[in-house]
Amino acid sequence: MNTTIRIPQKLIPILFQSNKKHRVIKGGRSSAKSESVGRFLNVNSLECKGNILCTRSVQNSITDSVYGLLTRLIRDLQLDQFFTVMKNEIIINATGRKFIFKGMNALADMKKQGVKGLNDIAYVWFEEASTATEQELEMLIPSIRGVKLPDGTEIQPVFVYSYNSQDCPCAVSEMIEPHEDAEVVTIHYYDNPFLPETIRKEIEHLKKVAYEKYKEIYLGEPSINTSNKVILQAWIDSAVRLYKKENYGGTVTALDPYDEGADCHACAVRKGLALTELYSWQGGDTGDATRKMVSTIIKDKKSHVIYDSVGVGAGVKSELNRLKDDGLVENITSITPHSNGEEVKHKHSIYRIRGAETGKKNKDQFSNFGAQHWFTVRELFENAYLHEQGRWDGDYITINPDLKDLKSLMIELKQIEFEPDSKLRTKIVKQPKGTKSPNKADAVMMAFRKPRILAEPIFC
Repeated sequence: MNTTIRIPQKLIPILFQSNKKHRVIKGGRSSAKSESVGRFLNVNSLECKGNILCTRSVQNSITDSVYGLLTRLIRDLQLDQFFTVMKNEIIINATGRKFIFKGMNALADMKKQGVKGLNDIAYVWFEEASTATEQELEMLIPSIRGVKLPDGTEIQPVFVYSYNSQDCPCAVSEMIEPHEDAEVVTIHYYDNPFLPETIRKEIEHLKKVAYEKYKEIYLGEPSINTSNKVILQAWIDSAVRLYKKENYGGTVTALDPYDEGADCHACAVRKGLALTELYSWQGGDTGDATRKMVSTIIKDKKSHVIYDSVGVGAGVKSELNRLKDDGLVENITSITPHSNGEEVKHKHSIYRIRGAETGKKNKDQFSNFGAQHWFTVRELFENAYLHEQGRWDGDYITINPDLKDLKSLMIELKQIEFEPDSKLRTKIVKQPKGTKSPNKADAVMMAFRKPRILAEPIFC
């Protein structure tokens, strides 16, 4: 075989020369991260003794995976004779080994037991790895079994993670990058000698006219001014730093039950304006989740309860009423059902930000109650950032830094986006392509449904 593999010099050591188990490649757009990993795996697979697993947080169909990229690179590198491209996998002709494409939503599905049976894996490529959660990494890494040789020895798998550094911190940056058996490389467009000149000129133009946007897209730096994210990392960081153990005010517990698959139940507890506890777990139906909230999470503290009443969540109230009949809900002071699809509240009032009128009525600003309330929570997060800078003295949210699921909560909060609907009202996109349902973020949002403690009647 005589073919030229074009990979930026900066990535050659980590891909072709490293002996580390975990290899992290991050940076901004147009830096050839995915192209380089794809070329490396295509070429290495020809003499590879094992299968190659290509995964990401969410893959609902083969089109969501790197299957298309790898098949294109096979053609570009003129390697067609060495592979058989099937509908959902790619077979390496010389060895019979395969490229396997499975999302973590399938691998982590307890019902399907998707991670079981992944034997003889030589490489795992986790694309857009910043969306990975701690639980996914804790499940995936020990579950992947390496290549068994005839003499009984085993070659350990290599894990390659690629992602946009704009999304740091994330589970990979916190768990994998500090690992003693990890190597990390940051690469940007100016490290890519194969970048077309037309694209380079566009980047340089953006650098001149919109420097913040340039840094966000091509240097992978989080932006305060140009993002369509509802919650920004800098705001979350401020909320965590401002946390105090002594919090005053009533307690609110919010439950977001899940339906099926690799999703999870989530429960957030707030005291005053502080997020003090956060829980997530798999298994059991809505009734089980409700009973766990009552018997384990609320325990002996008086609490208002908010729950997602849409879909399976409708069963929460029924279960609470059953528990009430058994005398098991004495600590619940009141309950409130929550539905994002409800009509905007106070629709004829002028929408205000930190008390200042915007000139638009709530009904013209937001598409539904969910969007309206996400922006209430957004303001509380931004207020924390402004307070830390000495620019705000009013209400703001704080977060317990010891939350077990803090990193995965950050990932979910940062994935929530907003965009205009057909009437130019703000609507929320909770699940951009390639992401999972943000149950923990939804539970937190519901917990802060009203910044001040609520007064609905018990079991209204």
